[in-house]
Amino acid sequence: MQFSFSLHIKDALSLSFLLLPSSFIPFLPFSQSPITTTQEAGLEVRKYRYFDPITKGLDFDGMLEDLEAAPKGSIVLLHAIAHNPTGVDPSPDQWAKLSQLVASKGLHPFFDSAYQGFASGDAAADAGPLRSFVADGHRVVLAQSFAKNFGLYGERVGA
Repeated sequence: MQFSFSLHIKDALSLSFLLLPSSFIPFLPFSQSPITTTQEAGLEVRKYRYFDPITKGLDFDGMLEDLEAAPKGSIVLLHAIAHNPTGVDPSPDQWAKLSQLVASKGLHPFFDSAYQGFASGDAAADAGPLRSFVADGHRVVLAQSFAKNFGLYGERVGA
């Protein structure tokens, strides 16, 4: 699945049959194209707060509040590292709280990881949030891209 960021209708439908979600919840700000595609697949789209333009940081309280209100079974889109477009990532403690909330609400974590290795310079360290969710028992969906790592930004390679 090409995901950074072109979620195709067939991919959205595949997710919907796999997870039986009620809604898709991306972060703000977010591109309209995947939202339209997801709506065409029959999922309700809700958004959660992410970036606080006043503090230029993570709106973690707003994020938790919005995810707390998410319907059970929703797919929650999370950038694993080097959040695009803000560059702001949750701390390890915040990731742990997010993992607990996602589990308690019965949400499906969908990680988009297109910048692994760019945040810290260490690809293994940047996989920490994803690995912590797996260690916590989540069944995650991962859209992984190494196009930027190999200087292929804007190129369509692979299947």
